[in-house]
Amino acid sequence: MNTKRRIASIMLYVVAGVALLFGLLYSFSPTLLPYHERALGMTHEQLQPEVTALFLTMMRVIGVSFLSIGVALALLVKGPFGKGDRWAWWIILFMGLICLVPLLFITLNVGLYSPWWVVAILIILEIVALTISRAPSTSK
Repeated sequence: MNTKRRIASIMLYVVAGVALLFGLLYSFSPTLLPYHERALGMTHEQLQPEVTALFLTMMRVIGVSFLSIGVALALLVKGPFGKGDRWAWWIILFMGLICLVPLLFITLNVGLYSPWWVVAILIILEIVALTISRAPSTSK
């Protein structure tokens, strides 16, 4: 693996790792997160049990989705992307476009106190990683 692809791979592993961390947090959190409570204007305890159950179920759906995205990204980087397969580059690009870009708008819609900045950093990391990996090599 060349140096540029190695650097890009490390950056993409960071994106995958953060997706996995958020996936675990959302999958196993027993209560709403503080920014959810702030968006609702209510604490977890103030919600009706049915609303709480529905909200936690939606959090788990989001969590397992992030877990699958994190695992898929890590496997792509470890395998085909690391080997230089061009199709993996495109899959990673579209995974980011389909997942992270809408997520940025969703988190901004929740409020500026949400972790929108984490999503923005992940988008930047992915763009930079994909750009670096496609840059022509300067070695002779």
